[in-house]
Amino acid sequence: MKYKSSLGLIAALFLSACTIQVPPYSADISNVSKLKEESNTPVSVGKIESEKN
Repeated sequence: MKYKSSLGLIAALFLSACTIQVPPYSADISNVSKLKEESNTPVSVGKIESEKN
């Protein structure tokens, strides 16, 4: 019986986590300005290789 009540409590905690809302994300104006300034600069990440054959 103790196992079932513990399982029920854990299930309730997991399900209640779905109701939590995060605050809306907003872009920081300094980051946006920097991205706009650097938008014409080409970016190189180098050669990309796969670990699988």
